[in-house]
Amino acid sequence: MMRRMAETGAEVPVKMAAALDAGSLLAGVHRLGVAVSGGADSVALLHLLAGECRRRQITLVALHLNHGLRGGASDGDAAFVRALCAGMGIACEVGRARGLGGKRSKRSGVCQSLEMAAREARQTFFRRVVTKRRLDALAVAHHRDDVAETVLLRLMRGAGAAGLAGMRPQSVSDGLTVIRPLLGIGRETLHAWLRLNHHKWRDDASNSDLTIPRNLVRRTALPFLEGLFGSGVVGGLARSADVLREDDAALDALAAVAYALACVGTGLRVEVLAKADAARTGGDPRTGRVVSKAVQAGGAAAVLSPVPAALRRRVVYRWLLERGGASAAAFETVRRVLAELAGDRDRWSFVAGGGLRIGCRDGVLSAIQAVSKRVGPRKAVARFVRRNGTVTVGGWRVTVDAAVGIVREGGPVGRLPARCTISAEAVRGKRLAVRFRKPGDRIAPLGMSGSRKVQDVLTDAKIPRGVRDTVPLLVCGDEVVWIPGYRVATHYAVATDAAPAWRVTIAASGRV
Repeated sequence: MMRRMAETGAEVPVKMAAALDAGSLLAGVHRLGVAVSGGADSVALLHLLAGECRRRQITLVALHLNHGLRGGASDGDAAFVRALCAGMGIACEVGRARGLGGKRSKRSGVCQSLEMAAREARQTFFRRVVTKRRLDALAVAHHRDDVAETVLLRLMRGAGAAGLAGMRPQSVSDGLTVIRPLLGIGRETLHAWLRLNHHKWRDDASNSDLTIPRNLVRRTALPFLEGLFGSGVVGGLARSADVLREDDAALDALAAVAYALACVGTGLRVEVLAKADAARTGGDPRTGRVVSKAVQAGGAAAVLSPVPAALRRRVVYRWLLERGGASAAAFETVRRVLAELAGDRDRWSFVAGGGLRIGCRDGVLSAIQAVSKRVGPRKAVARFVRRNGTVTVGGWRVTVDAAVGIVREGGPVGRLPARCTISAEAVRGKRLAVRFRKPGDRIAPLGMSGSRKVQDVLTDAKIPRGVRDTVPLLVCGDEVVWIPGYRVATHYAVATDAAPAWRVTIAASGRV
């Protein structure tokens, strides 16, 4: 009986429901988006989620981007998805990408492959619709075979545990939550379920293009390995990804403690990442290990210094990702930063991917958008912020949307992402802007008498001199309204939990 179910795919709805519950993938979700290309995998996901969302009283919205790369076939995919959603009574958002061939990345300016340009177009479209429709999460149709293909592709690129762990059941990037409820189900099983239920889908001829690395792995490498070692190859690779995912989570937890110890404003303390001298720091002379301040103070996590290489890589990677996005956090950039830290020079700098200038000065790593020109106090240029919109300034993404009541997230001073609310009444008819500090800037913080120099606030927060000019400030005219991680200025504070407000979020731009 079980074999018969596997052949027909009859077990698919049960397995997906179990995955949703096991990972709490729909916890707190009231409005869910689902990416639908029109192909078999995404059509299966749409049908499966339709039933689950009805049962859980979740509003479902389909998202389809017409890349326009296959002429009439692409238009046919869009028409198919529209008709499918109309027949199922599901709202559908269809967009169209233009000019993908030879497209230059908005982040790095480097000419992209068509595949990467299409991916970036999809991400942009998804984020736009998620914001427009106020969706809590986006579901995508990655399955077990996709995991196996990803493991092989990343293994050939020399990835570590984080890369080889493959796709996660749930991930969050730049505020966009993505869920993958089909990771435990194989491609053929999904197709069997579609046939069992007489569901139609569209075939994409580009899936046979062997110039695309994933197609090459799917159509040649995996079948070759299965011919040598049997049909369990895909399952074995997927299980390895599961194990590595758990290992990666454990290392990430340790790296998070090291990261918290290393962070100072928007920079990193070199002393936490560099090899420690046991005699100088008071470590155990027998082992050379030095117990960190967090452990000495009775902290729950026992992080030992010197920080192991595996954790140093993760700390630097996370920092680069937050400062400049994926292009800045490339493997070679992480490797170079670690190599510089291991060297004899106390001061150094270089420009990494995404135009990010990474440097070391006074024992602190800093990262500044080299292309910005807005890094010095005398060159601070204001960028006006739209209400209910997002702008990017000097490498930071600033979002302002309507809210009610008092919110403050972030800290310590200068640490991003950070969030606050400001009084809608106080800024009525005025223009908000974001800029870096200028000589003489002051803030009159809530709960304190008088005002303080912004420079003193940053100095007291132990933000190094070379990093202070990279902390974005929210201003209204010449008044400083907020320093991320610090208090809002008294005049702009929200009066009560029921008062209308503007919620301001500042985070690193360029994250994918």
